[in-house]
Amino acid sequence: MPAVLFVCLGNICRSPLAEAALRLKATERGLNFEIDSAGTGDWHVGAAPDRRAQAVARRHGIDIGAYRARQVTVQDFRHFTHVVALDTQNLAALRALQPADARAELTLLPGC
Repeated sequence: MPAVLFVCLGNICRSPLAEAALRLKATERGLNFEIDSAGTGDWHVGAAPDRRAQAVARRHGIDIGAYRARQVTVQDFRHFTHVVALDTQNLAALRALQPADARAELTLLPGC
């Protein structure tokens, strides 16, 4: 089963929004796969998404208030089939963290 992890810096703005957007589209299309998000940094671990990100999600009918930030781990590269960086800085950080036995395809979100 496909499993997608979106990664930004703190996991309180962009990556939870990307997670929510893909969850919505997958549900609308009847697709079944795992979707999650994480940050390369650890300073927001356990925090809810930023209030502005929550407001953007609400405007699109999505509630992300229960999401909680977490930091990406080496194990994520073994668990997920796709790890998607939301900018080039995080892509570089993920490349440095990616283990040799990674299962995940590491990519940059198109348009970033």
